[in-house]
Amino acid sequence: MDTQELLTMVFARLKENNWHMREECLLLIQMVFNSSTEELPGSFYEETVENMIEALDDQKPKVRNTARETIVNVLRHYSQPMQLLNTIQPLLEKELYDYMLFRIQNPENFPRNSYTPYTEDSSV
Repeated sequence: MDTQELLTMVFARLKENNWHMREECLLLIQMVFNSSTEELPGSFYEETVENMIEALDDQKPKVRNTARETIVNVLRHYSQPMQLLNTIQPLLEKELYDYMLFRIQNPENFPRNSYTPYTEDSSV
């Protein structure tokens, strides 16, 4: 099973009723992108982010925070992160967009395999 097949299966589980399952799927997406050596087409990064957008409004704060970090993680693995971030900008609150922008523009402060929880109180 290649990376795209695995992630396609995970995307279907992002709509699970169990919030623990939704969170684990997001963490699995992070792990896949952090460990994959496979070159993925640009459209797949877009599809991945599109599949996670809904989780930004999840009823559980832990799932929302994990979705934010997972999207940042995926953007940082993409060859044109700013282009993809600007594509989803209309779907993001200004503070969240600014946070993601800061994370992408300052990679030295946030290694790719690090997890820094975002909260509504986080400042950039």
